[in-house]
Amino acid sequence: MRVDYTQWYVDQPKLVARQYKFSQMDDTPDFTFEIRFMLDLGLGVYTHIVMMMSLLGIEEETRAVLRILTKPRTQPIFVEVVAEPDGSGGAVLRVVEREQSMNCVKAFEAARDMEIECLAENGETQFQLLFPNDGEFKAHYDSCYSQMIEQLQKEQKIAGGFWERAQNYLKDRYP
Repeated sequence: MRVDYTQWYVDQPKLVARQYKFSQMDDTPDFTFEIRFMLDLGLGVYTHIVMMMSLLGIEEETRAVLRILTKPRTQPIFVEVVAEPDGSGGAVLRVVEREQSMNCVKAFEAARDMEIECLAENGETQFQLLFPNDGEFKAHYDSCYSQMIEQLQKEQKIAGGFWERAQNYLKDRYP
């Protein structure tokens, strides 16, 4: 098996992503696996994780679990995903829980190679792949995260004056 990958791309605000290409696998055509970490503002900064696999033929939405092991072997991280067909023979996998998203981020930040196994609802292994990790993710993610924090702080300063006035109004009206 051969794994080639792109540099982390961060050409869009709020996005850190990489594409892996798997080739030279016995009885399996070449395919791509892209992972996207999309940061979003709410009351804080949230990370949504979407994975796209060009060769995971599923016919309908289903739930699955990713088992992530960093090398050398550590405690596995289990991440629940929803897998949907993408219309071209592949699938889109979305991480369901916020806490699990952060565990996935931590696995990539560890700068160690990872083994990711996808387990279907019935426990069968759908795929098991080795992902090389060059250690560059953390710097890109931290930079994007810092930009989001700065934006959040600016928005809170603007909104802060409004909230302060609203609280004073309510105190005066309802002592």
